Amino acid sequence: MRILIVIFFCFFIHDYTFSQKNKAHKFVPYFASLKVDKLTHHLTKDLTSDEDKIAAIHSWITHNIHYDVKQWIDYNSTPTPLRKILIRRKAVCTGYSSLFQEMCKYAQVQSIIVNGYTKNEFTDLKDKFYLDEHAWNAVYVNNNWKLVDACWDAGYIEYYKRTFTGYFIYAFTFGTSDRLVYKPHFVSKPRLDYYNKNGNYFITDHFPANPIWQLINAPVSVEQAENDSSYYLKRYDNSTNYILADHLDGERSNYLSLSETDRSISEGFSAFQYNPKNNARIANSYFLMASNVYERVNPEMTEKSMLIQRCDSILTLTDKATLHTDSNAVMLLRQKNELVQNNLKKKGICSEENKRLISSTEKVVKIFNSGIKIGLSGGILLKTMIQRNKIQIHKIKKNDAFESTNYGKKVNTADSAEIAGTIKSLKNDQRKADSTLNNKLKELGKLYNRYNTNMEEHLKRSEQNAKTTQKICDQRLQFADDLDKRLREVKDSLLSHKFKDDSLLIDGENGPIVAHFNKEFNSLKEDFSNFYSSTQELISEYAKFKKANKSKSDFTPQYTECVELYKNHMKTYMEEIRTYKKKFKHIYKTSKAHIEPIQAEHHAYLKEQFIEFQIFTTRGSFINRHYKVRIAENKLLKSKSVKLHRKVEKIKMKIK
Repeated sequence: MRILIVIFFCFFIHDYTFSQKNKAHKFVPYFASLKVDKLTHHLTKDLTSDEDKIAAIHSWITHNIHYDVKQWIDYNSTPTPLRKILIRRKAVCTGYSSLFQEMCKYAQVQSIIVNGYTKNEFTDLKDKFYLDEHAWNAVYVNNNWKLVDACWDAGYIEYYKRTFTGYFIYAFTFGTSDRLVYKPHFVSKPRLDYYNKNGNYFITDHFPANPIWQLINAPVSVEQAENDSSYYLKRYDNSTNYILADHLDGERSNYLSLSETDRSISEGFSAFQYNPKNNARIANSYFLMASNVYERVNPEMTEKSMLIQRCDSILTLTDKATLHTDSNAVMLLRQKNELVQNNLKKKGICSEENKRLISSTEKVVKIFNSGIKIGLSGGILLKTMIQRNKIQIHKIKKNDAFESTNYGKKVNTADSAEIAGTIKSLKNDQRKADSTLNNKLKELGKLYNRYNTNMEEHLKRSEQNAKTTQKICDQRLQFADDLDKRLREVKDSLLSHKFKDDSLLIDGENGPIVAHFNKEFNSLKEDFSNFYSSTQELISEYAKFKKANKSKSDFTPQYTECVELYKNHMKTYMEEIRTYKKKFKHIYKTSKAHIEPIQAEHHAYLKEQFIEFQIFTTRGSFINRHYKVRIAENKLLKSKSVKLHRKVEKIKMKIK
């Protein structure tokens, strides 16, 4: 019955969320949304302002188009036809921006696709920009340019998915346990974080390949963009009363007036001028220019000089395209090596830190296991000690050496003086043994109280540390790493007090408090024996002193005092000792009860390390796959350039 309730609740929440989400935008029937012009007409037919039209387009796209995770994982940059996007309802960033651009065109809103670099969970502070692999849009609204990223506003990628069994485990353990599997999937969560924003906001994590689309009054260089810590610190400039200076309006107008091919060519030169590490675009620009000229090459042309001139131009352009593809190959390898080193660094940081965390926690586990043994053995030791003390007290009570000894007939001055000295020394020993016992029991009481207080505090902190580490694990599952601020803040906070937390169980150079307590308690055997021995010897010496003196010598009260001191103090000590039965039992129960929480904390550190090692492998796979795909694209472009070069060389040879 409980299982059915959980399943019903899950479906109810899903259905409610879905219905609420779809109320946020204008509904268009599926078959009426398969053509861009008809879809745009449905969305904007009743709207008059450009701002309302853009809002409707952005809302529909973010609510209906899901991110194509498979295409992203494959690093497939092949453009997807818009009709296919509308049929499948899937796209990557280029598809989102192209669809947004085309819909703006039908809505008669001025818009442009902006290609550039981004900072996300895969990038770290001061990472270098090599290839612009993201696309968003710039729109002209209310006489000002604004930026829109429908792709990032549509939702996000989750890399781990709860298994079917995991749902039940998660529900029945109230979120304390789970079952996850690595399965990147898109989570639709439409928002307005990157809608209609100014350049100062976007520059935090979006860097256009062409700087005219930075849309800020003081454009930044690529080096400034790479080293800027705004994204790392999550400092977005969300000021609304921002006015863009118009000093680049002419360049933007010229760019807008170009054909699609000419834009691509212009984009390549602008991207390379802005960032010399980006050789891919300019290589493509030279190839496109060479292809354009080749279209005008006709071997039957009568003006041979013009034909030769065009062939030479093509050969020069293809040489430059080839040169930049070679440079791009070098840059791609450099990027790969940098990312690999960063990946190793992240793994190393986690491994080193968790090694310390795990080691400290394992020591605590040993302390608790020791506490369990001490709790068990302490009870046996206590029983033995009580029995032994009873025997010794009984012996003192029954010792009649003094009473059964007769006074001497005369005073033996020499013996009497020597015995008196011995008695004085033994009385000091008795008082010292008594004082040692008294102080030892006081110290034991303090140790026990400190042990209790610190154990309670450690339990709280251990449970909190386990929860904190679970938060870190959740962040790692979202591909946060040890070079990200959001994870570092939590981890550094944990490290700042974790070892202090565990030191609560340590008594300085004496080691664990419970072990020190047990050692001191064990030493009571010897202290009780010293107290007993010094008293027995005193009784014996008093008997000797009695024998060496005539009767009527006034030292009986002294003898009585030493015996009574022992009996009375031992009575008090025994009453206190008996209370340790409960104390050892408490140590046993407390240590046993604390084992589970500290093992949960230990498991959390192992889990975090395991996740990081998994993510390390996944990141490495992403890096290698990215390099492999991009280098293959680079080789293909180089191959096309070389083929065109050879083809034109043959034409030129025939002319001669």
